[in-house]
Amino acid sequence: MRSKRFLEKESYEVGKVYGRLTITGISYMTPMYGRLARVVEVTCECGNVNVVVFNSLAQGATRSCGCLARELSSERFTTHGLTDHPLFDIRQSMLGRCFLPNHKNYKDYGGRGITVCEEWQEDFCIFYDWAIANGWKKGYDLDRKDNDGNYEPSNCRFVNRKVSNRNTRRNRMYTAFGETKCLFDWGKDPRSVLNEWGLRARVDSGNWPDFEKALTEPVKSRKEVSRNMKTNRNLTAFGETKCLRAWLEDPRCLVKRDSFRDRLAKGWDTERALSTPPSRDGKNKMAA
Repeated sequence: MRSKRFLEKESYEVGKVYGRLTITGISYMTPMYGRLARVVEVTCECGNVNVVVFNSLAQGATRSCGCLARELSSERFTTHGLTDHPLFDIRQSMLGRCFLPNHKNYKDYGGRGITVCEEWQEDFCIFYDWAIANGWKKGYDLDRKDNDGNYEPSNCRFVNRKVSNRNTRRNRMYTAFGETKCLFDWGKDPRSVLNEWGLRARVDSGNWPDFEKALTEPVKSRKEVSRNMKTNRNLTAFGETKCLRAWLEDPRCLVKRDSFRDRLAKGWDTERALSTPPSRDGKNKMAA
């Protein structure tokens, strides 16, 4: 059985410089989005060693380990006076995801070859002006239309959290009645007899190869009725909507069912009720 990585014995363009990056190690071909891509080991002028997609180097999309963008941002800290603006944090997060290997989400962005256009890397004011002119509102997220595309004006937009959560690679799309939607949207569709979690359970069981039938087949199991009917109470936290029982099984829930319900009855918002640890004495003292 062949390895997912096809290592080469010889190095590839060792010593060649691209911006601040110098190719210093072996390269290999690795599957990426259904085709092979060349990945090379590089050393940045600042000393960081990393692996990057060779095409990003050759096209000039990747020019450093991320230190260049940080330096350029630092130089402008005292010039634009916008470091406290929400858009400044949005841009910093975008750069971190794409250029900092130690960022918690790097593997899903920079690790996949996703980069940021040169003008947004070099000048916050250019990004700021584009954002203001293209629908930014407080609380809106920067979203890529094509999840395999880069952060650049033609591929970016500002959307609310609900839309942003739906436009992720993790979402599963299903087709019925000639329409294609994610499970969340099908759960809201009036033709569905179940909510999102009921549909998910049916699909994951492997017993419903016909998705349209899974949407419309009446519920027979009492367990399925109690947990997944659309009349079930849904709660929203962390940008997600689930039924109460599903939240109790979520790893972010730190309390038991009775405590969770008591907190909701006292007026706690769902996220706080879920994530606040119980008191050490076990009595779950709660301030309304």
